[in-house]
Amino acid sequence: MLIGFSRTGYIALLFAASCRASAATPAVAQEAAPLQQYTAPDQTASVGLPAGWHVTKAGNGLIDASGPNGESVDLGRVIIARDAPFQPRGTGGAAINLPYTATLDQKFMMIVKADAEISGKQPPQMSIASTTPLQLPAEFGQCASLVGSSSEGTEARKFKVGFCSMPRAADGRYKNIFKLAMVPARIAAQQRPTLEAVMRSFRMPQNLLGQLFAPPGAAPQPGAAPAVNSAANPPAQSANANAECFDLVFRETPKAQLPQKCGGSAGHN
Repeated sequence: MLIGFSRTGYIALLFAASCRASAATPAVAQEAAPLQQYTAPDQTASVGLPAGWHVTKAGNGLIDASGPNGESVDLGRVIIARDAPFQPRGTGGAAINLPYTATLDQKFMMIVKADAEISGKQPPQMSIASTTPLQLPAEFGQCASLVGSSSEGTEARKFKVGFCSMPRAADGRYKNIFKLAMVPARIAAQQRPTLEAVMRSFRMPQNLLGQLFAPPGAAPQPGAAPAVNSAANPPAQSANANAECFDLVFRETPKAQLPQKCGGSAGHN
């Protein structure tokens, strides 16, 4: 089954830049709240969280947390897909079947649909306002930031999806990684700087990121994060080199600040 669909049932992150405060409260420029670093007990992920937030799940490269006003973040999800016509339940060791040539926003919408079907629920009403590709060398895969709106019942939310599809393996499988944050539409404008800061602060160790570039056949079963490197599970040197670039891209580092080896215009580190 699909992995990592907690609470909201779909993967989302932040909100559209055009979101506004409620009519009764005009939008005012806000600063990000101070963050306190939290590290998962198994040391596989860390993130900065504002005061008043609480962690709901942590470990194996994942961190879920929620805020006092309905905000939520869901970070470090990895899903193995098979390059095949869409099926909610994957085949041949994959969590889901998704055409690799589909655009990233199409893959996202199919994942939302799959999770709803598997859960026996109706998918939320969603609209994507924009899709912004993230700078990444083609051999590393594809990444994009998707922003838009969603609603379930009477609740309206803003979202932005950080979505990456890794290179396709010979057997047709490929890995997808997500990070998310969601916020009620009524407070989206005020909370945007803080949620953006939270998302930028998320970290996974280089050895876990490096394993995203290993063939899916070497990956753990869906639902678990990649294992930490060991003598019995040595890292691929090229994978660890790719991880450095992927970490920068996944945190949406501006192209001017990316080193040339990562497809940016800055000098080599």
